[in-house]
Formats: sequence, structure tokens, C-alpha cells
Amino acid sequence: MASITQQIIGNIEAVYGHLGDAQIEMLQQLISEKPSLKEYSEMEIWQAVNRKLAANDYRPAKTTEENVHVMDKLFKSGDNYPDIFSTNPEDVDMNDFM
Repeated sequence: MASITQQIIGNIEAVYGHLGDAQIEMLQQLISEKPSLKEYSEMEIWQAVNRKLAANDYRPAKTTEENVHVMDKLFKSGDNYPDIFSTNPEDVDMNDFM
């Protein structure tokens, strides 16, 4: 049986898409600091995780050569890569990036 953290991760990913390693680590940290977080909605948990990462000045790892090619396949020439870190998390529709 999956742990409560794994269940929360699965629920959030069902709504917002795959979580990154930093988001998963932050979620685990937040749950250990504040167990009542498990009772929050997926949106509230997702926002709490990303707000904490933003407060810690988290920046994604540099784009590797391999990742550039993946992004080029996903976004045709002339399209801008999405920047979900410069907008309010409540305004991001992850379906736009799929």
C-alpha cells in the first residue's frame, strides 16, 4: 500500500502533471513540519509547495543539451517555452503545456 505522501503526490500529479524532484522533496519536508497539510486540497498543497520553493529562491537546473532537444520536439520553432515560475500558480493551466 502506498504511503500517504505517495497518495498525495499521485493526487497532485493527476491534476497538475508530473512533479519535479524539488517539489517532491519540498512536499515531504512540509508534511513532516506540518502534518495537517495532508488534509489540504490538492490546489492548496501544490500552492504551498511552490510558494515555499519560490521563497527559497529555487531555480530549475540549467537546461542540458539533451533537454533542449526534448523541448524542441515539444515546441515548434517560433513557440516560446513556457515559464510557469513567473506567474501566479493559481493562474497556471497545466493542460496548456500538454
